[in-house]
Amino acid sequence: MLSPHEKLICLLIDEIYVNPGLNYKGGKLLGKAENANQQANTIQAFMIASLFSKYKEIVALVPMKNQTADDLYCQTLKVLQMLNDCKYNVLCLISDNNRINRNMFTQMCQGNLVNSISNPVQHENKLFFLFDTVHLIKSVRNNWFNEKTLGQVLCFPSPDNSSKIYLTKLQDLKDIYETEKSNLIKKAPKLSQKVLYPTSFEKQNVLLALNIFQESNSAALAHEAGEKGKDTMGTKEFIDQFLKWWNIVNVKYSEKGKRLKNPFCDPIRSKDQMSMVFLNKFYDWLVS
Repeated sequence: MLSPHEKLICLLIDEIYVNPGLNYKGGKLLGKAENANQQANTIQAFMIASLFSKYKEIVALVPMKNQTADDLYCQTLKVLQMLNDCKYNVLCLISDNNRINRNMFTQMCQGNLVNSISNPVQHENKLFFLFDTVHLIKSVRNNWFNEKTLGQVLCFPSPDNSSKIYLTKLQDLKDIYETEKSNLIKKAPKLSQKVLYPTSFEKQNVLLALNIFQESNSAALAHEAGEKGKDTMGTKEFIDQFLKWWNIVNVKYSEKGKRLKNPFCDPIRSKDQMSMVFLNKFYDWLVS
């Protein structure tokens, strides 16, 4: 039996693509979509994770056909009601930033996406909406890698001065990799063929994405600028911003900041904390 505080949970939402097909099992015909009289081509999965224990559980697997935001909205409400009936307290919904998921969140917010609403099945409690940070960091990497300009260049305003424009060039990292790949000692050891030239399948690997946003890469770019006079500081600044953000959102235990001697790895306990100051500034930078 779970204690009351262990029943404070997050509800994770994900869609899994499957090959359509029907199976007869246990006296039931499986494979038909819930939202259409057709074979399902996706499974909408709902999983819960306790905030104060290691408890995790898949609570629903719903076969769907060409799911829409309305379909997902209805299924999510059903799952929320089921969890409420089981005495769980759902604090937040977590999904990737897929269009259907975003539209479903917006629908739950009555057409205007906000960070929280009154829980539809527990009106006295709030329900928060979160986008999966792992998916977000992979999306940043993918958008950069999919850039078609020469050198795969992105333009962005300086975090400290919006009138100043930086250029972040993927070619800067590729040049460092090509220079060092045969060396025993490297300034950017996290860079590799798979990191810089991932296949479609390898792009699903979050570790390969995180190897772009590394302190060693930032230091190598600073060395290129300082010692060789190359224009790599824009790329360094871009990596630094997302590295700080990732350090903040990827805190899994309370002593991480002390162990790594990195204040951005400390759990957020105050709105005046360095991490919160950065996040507010980071938000302003993203919308600028």
